[in-house]
Amino acid sequence: MTRSDSDAAKRPKVLGVGSPKGGVGKTQSAVTLAVLAAHEHYKVLLIDADENRSAYNWSVRAGDHMPFDVDVVGDSAHALSRLREIDEYDLIIIDLPGARTSDAWNALLHGSDGSPVVDALLVPSAVRVMDLRPVVEVINSVIIPAKIPYLLVGTFVRTEAMHLALNDLTEIATSGIAVARSIIRDLVVHAQAVAADRPVSAMPGGRRSTARAAEREYRLLAHELFKGLLGMKWPDVSEPASPKGTTA
Repeated sequence: MTRSDSDAAKRPKVLGVGSPKGGVGKTQSAVTLAVLAAHEHYKVLLIDADENRSAYNWSVRAGDHMPFDVDVVGDSAHALSRLREIDEYDLIIIDLPGARTSDAWNALLHGSDGSPVVDALLVPSAVRVMDLRPVVEVINSVIIPAKIPYLLVGTFVRTEAMHLALNDLTEIATSGIAVARSIIRDLVVHAQAVAADRPVSAMPGGRRSTARAAEREYRLLAHELFKGLLGMKWPDVSEPASPKGTTA
């Protein structure tokens, strides 16, 4: 069935968050970005497509701290391929399973008619050679051929290693990979937020808290994604140092 132009205008923006490597802040990123978008008055649906249900369980436990709707589809290619038919949301964020060969990845990259379901992909990665190599391989062999806008973001970087991470990401950016200007550090508040059943933005910011720093890093990333890649209305923020050669 062909949808009209007016129907197309109602389609939500669809952002996939996934990486071929586990333990890189994929769920943390999906949930935090959903919270920030909801705070900007977008109606958001977070879909947990990962079998471990981390995003769904965290969101349900957090209750009103997570001002968006959440659903589970598992690795259902049929459900994911029909996301474009949903018109009651402004934004849909999918927390993808780790394996790029999963039905969820294939459904979002190729849909039921061969065209991508997602408008953009966020690819989190730890900034180590063993992590970056398979991520870059997936970007080059799968994401770029599908012509999907994307950003690779360095995550869980130790503060003392920021200069090394910036150098590594700069090298990748100069090779033609779209690298986010934002870098997400390995701050203790991320684990504390999950334990407290809250998003980072709802964590208290005392003298020893890193909550506001963590929130700011995700706000910078949200600006790159939502305004830069998806063309959504989004407040401007000051930018961090960019990896040289970044295409973001």
